[in-house]
Amino acid sequence: YHDDSINLYYQKLLKINELREVQKIHQKSIFFIPEKNKKNSSDTTLKSYLREVERKIPKFEDYEVKINLGDNNIQNQGSTRIFSSSLRFEEIKKVMKNSFGIDKKNMHRKFPSAGGLFPIYVVLIQLKDISSLKRGAYYYDGIENTLLKIKDLSEKINSQKIEDSLSPMGSPFSDTVIIYIADVEKELFKYKSAGYRHICIETGMMAQELRNSLLLVKNSGDLSMSGFRHNLLCKFLNIPVNQYIIPMIQYIGKKS
Repeated sequence: YHDDSINLYYQKLLKINELREVQKIHQKSIFFIPEKNKKNSSDTTLKSYLREVERKIPKFEDYEVKINLGDNNIQNQGSTRIFSSSLRFEEIKKVMKNSFGIDKKNMHRKFPSAGGLFPIYVVLIQLKDISSLKRGAYYYDGIENTLLKIKDLSEKINSQKIEDSLSPMGSPFSDTVIIYIADVEKELFKYKSAGYRHICIETGMMAQELRNSLLLVKNSGDLSMSGFRHNLLCKFLNIPVNQYIIPMIQYIGKKS
């Protein structure tokens, strides 16, 4: 699945400055300062402003016709911040396959990808043992529908490191976390700087597919997060930050 000669070929053809510029933009977005977050959460002026604008939508005064589409209320469970337990192994299998698996007839996935590159890789981190799934980090191979263990969490130092990287301001929200890892070189090779936009779009679509798949499991939920220690998580997973980025993580589990 990985060949260093491919990366060398990319680097010869890819303008290295474009890769560096995208990495600069991403690195600016990942600095997570708990003290600043706590200060923002207690800022009354900021809270007042957010209450005023959070539900605002563009208002168009000049339009030719208004078409009513019926009832404007939808059913939506939203994000889950309090989880009671992990999904069972059989439930995780169902959710992973339904979210990120491949149709063997046409080799299509449930979400599109610019140029068919599919630069986002999925890693599942399990923080506590559940039947056939022991603590560790697993790469999900959608073609074979298998989980490949790439990191062990049996050592105390590894457990502490991964928890610190996932949740800088406290304990992780649940025991199962989906990590979205983007191969920046692959995307920029074809689309240059626009590839960074594609990475963000595709990650969002994959996260929504996961949320949709959780509807197949009774009383399950998810929580998408950007507030994690990016470089520490990359280091734990042995991912070079000059080639890969982690746009977001997504907790899954049983709702409390």
